[in-house]
Amino acid sequence: MLILKNPLQFVPGWTAMTLACCYGKVEVLKTLLKHRANPNQMDGNGTTPLIIAIDKKHKTSTDTESVVIQLLLKRADVEQHQGDHTTPLIKAAEEGNLFITQQLLNNRANIDGRGYFQMTPLIVAASQGHLDVVERLVSQGANMKLVDFDGRNALMAAKDEANSTGTKKNGVNPHVQVFEYLCRKMQAAKNFSPYEYEKLDYEALEWSRDKIHNHETHTGIKRLLGETEAAPPLPDETATTVAGEGSATSFWPGIRM
Repeated sequence: MLILKNPLQFVPGWTAMTLACCYGKVEVLKTLLKHRANPNQMDGNGTTPLIIAIDKKHKTSTDTESVVIQLLLKRADVEQHQGDHTTPLIKAAEEGNLFITQQLLNNRANIDGRGYFQMTPLIVAASQGHLDVVERLVSQGANMKLVDFDGRNALMAAKDEANSTGTKKNGVNPHVQVFEYLCRKMQAAKNFSPYEYEKLDYEALEWSRDKIHNHETHTGIKRLLGETEAAPPLPDETATTVAGEGSATSFWPGIRM
């Protein structure tokens, strides 16, 4: 039996499926699915069971992953989105749930599917500072070039959030880690045009002397550059080494503009 801890939390329009997914009631969900409940039936608010199961803010249980597995076994639509165009993969990336992200990819979720403000799962994960999810998406072929409604790619999203939030986990800014990782991967990519490398140069240089101009950021960038042989010194405040401003050499070692 499904018993609500607080009946006042019941939301108008929710179905039995919604409640089972919301509270992580795996056995209740199995019973509903056994009696042919539709795993894709939206509730009265236009939200899918799969997205509700992934959404942390609804959780009072640790059975999230089990609920998601049950829905996927019954062929829940991994591309079905809610009213704001959030897909299950976008939600998993936003929540930083690596296990569910992988399960959705295993079930052929569109790795570059667009959500709210034209954001991709990679952009969302980067903006939230979820390094493990970013790494998984990139390793499985997420397009690092794609930009959102505001023209930001994942690298730029990580930088913007580090500037605005400064949130730290265990004393480390996760957005700095995401930025460093994406810089390395984008530098190593073989499918970038000279213009796109120039844009990457600009982002890296701007990062090194941006308004979050603190010890942590400098240390991160120096470490990033130091991992590549013959890395150039970090530009100072008066340097004019951005391509197009008097330099024909890329900020990244081994890349010529």
